[in-house]
Amino acid sequence: MTYSNVESERRDLVDLSLRPYVASLEGRLSLDDVVPRGQTVALELDDFYRGDMGARSAYYAAGLAGGWLTADEVRAAEGYGPLPRGAANAV
Repeated sequence: MTYSNVESERRDLVDLSLRPYVASLEGRLSLDDVVPRGQTVALELDDFYRGDMGARSAYYAAGLAGGWLTADEVRAAEGYGPLPRGAANAV
């Protein structure tokens, strides 16, 4: 299998198999007797859709160079906290 096939298989797993169960679970967990009124539960499945590190790096580099992404947005997408105030604009 090539990487693109594996990536496609992961998407299919989420979209065709897991999504209905996750939606049901989110709904049950969002009931008023489980979480405070007005709040909902949303499970994040974005990691299943992530590309490889090279593709993400190229995307982030283009976004930083084009000005449509900030270093803090890139860091957040990769699971890191924001840069300290006054720190250089490095990822």
